Amino acid sequence: MLSRYGSVPFLRRRSSRRTLDADVIVVGAGPAGAAAAKYTAAAGLSVLLLDRAEFPRDKICGDFVGPRALIELARLGVSNRPSFKRTNLIRQAAVYVNGKEILSKGVPAAPGAPGFARVIPRETLDNWLADEARASGAVILEDHRLTGFELREDAIELKVLARGRPTRFRAGLVIGADGSRSTVARFLVSETSTRRKDQVLAVRAYFADVQQVHDRAELYFSSESFPGYCWMFPTGGDTANVGLGMLDQTLPPKSERLRDTLERLIQRDPILRQRLGSARLIGKIVGWPLSTYNPRYPVIGPRMMLVGDAAGLINPLNGEGIYQALASGGWAADAAIQCARKGDFSSSALLPYAQKVKDELMSDMLVARALMELIRNRNFAPFWLAGLQVIGKRSMRDPLYGYLFGGILAGVVSARRALTAGMMADTIHEALWSTGLKGLIKAVKNPTRTLRVGLKGSMTLRDIVRQSTANPASTFHWSLDVMRSLVELSGDVLRIGPA
Repeated sequence: MLSRYGSVPFLRRRSSRRTLDADVIVVGAGPAGAAAAKYTAAAGLSVLLLDRAEFPRDKICGDFVGPRALIELARLGVSNRPSFKRTNLIRQAAVYVNGKEILSKGVPAAPGAPGFARVIPRETLDNWLADEARASGAVILEDHRLTGFELREDAIELKVLARGRPTRFRAGLVIGADGSRSTVARFLVSETSTRRKDQVLAVRAYFADVQQVHDRAELYFSSESFPGYCWMFPTGGDTANVGLGMLDQTLPPKSERLRDTLERLIQRDPILRQRLGSARLIGKIVGWPLSTYNPRYPVIGPRMMLVGDAAGLINPLNGEGIYQALASGGWAADAAIQCARKGDFSSSALLPYAQKVKDELMSDMLVARALMELIRNRNFAPFWLAGLQVIGKRSMRDPLYGYLFGGILAGVVSARRALTAGMMADTIHEALWSTGLKGLIKAVKNPTRTLRVGLKGSMTLRDIVRQSTANPASTFHWSLDVMRSLVELSGDVLRIGPA
């Protein structure tokens, strides 16, 4: 058997001796799959890494690699490459709401993490990671698409289209790293639903001749794109990755195509228009779905593990997925190595991996999940955006608060810190100041303007009530989903205590 990289000598030898083509087969050669393949192969296991594409290949993504992900890349050896050091550094971040800047700060540092991020196109990053996996002994088989499984007592058998021809592989363990539309996950999760409530839709494009600050990432929130946000991440020189992400299922449903929303935002948002008014599109605007975390779905099964996007490990709060992909690939490799030593790939033997995911990620994911359920109701968008402005104002005045808020967005501070009594009290204080005493001072100085603002606010509240009662069944189901997510979050707080 041949791969693009030459012969695969151990396959036939292992097959005749143990009826296995590999100890571990990893499906999907993105960051999660490449990390899992590298670590398992480096430990001496025979590893096949299958990908349906041929390398180098592009992957639709925001390309933002945060501080924690940079630590994982250093462990994998990627950061030693001279070309890695030439990728674009991000030292600042800015947040805008309806065209107004509410926050501008440096990328927060954290113990053990750098005070910067990088923007690395996935075509480049994934190719580097595949090279690292190959250098550790993993065999990469390109143009190999998984179509199904058969679980045996002594192995798991994969049905694969290998460059268009049906073939089968046998392994002791399969690691599913095949993305948000994972074939492995569909086999493992018995539910036939598409999990649309857990999905975020995103579109992305590259632009040249962008008027930007080269080391600053920018996020744009607006009434038109909520619940979601637009981003602009400089990729170096005058080019940038520009995209828009939004929850798939909203109340009321969003009828416009995401691509059209992004194009309209570029034309209407004053900051985006300033940045991209004379820019030129490189290629096309392309889109993809992202599966976010749901604690009710398993990440392990008999002879199977899910990692990265396939496990729904994208954080819907900030859209980060590369760190979770790299980290979960490493955790899965640790579990695979231990199970291989014992000769046991049962669900119970793989439980340490599921527990690791729970311990490391679940708390933050449940905070994000509860917040996403709340803002899914677009009828309340004016209040959600006003709340974001309150948080931004407090962040600019209070360095510690600003560090915590920025750190949560950057992924270097636990989202559970937002639930602490101190941070919640500061947020409430800022809201009362903005709408209370500060509003009274403005009313005294300019009563006519205050009356207009008050009338506008009352009209907004009336519209919210009218829209919410227009479809009572949908509002009721949304309320149930919010309550369910809050119960899940409360259970986690009771399990591990306050942040």
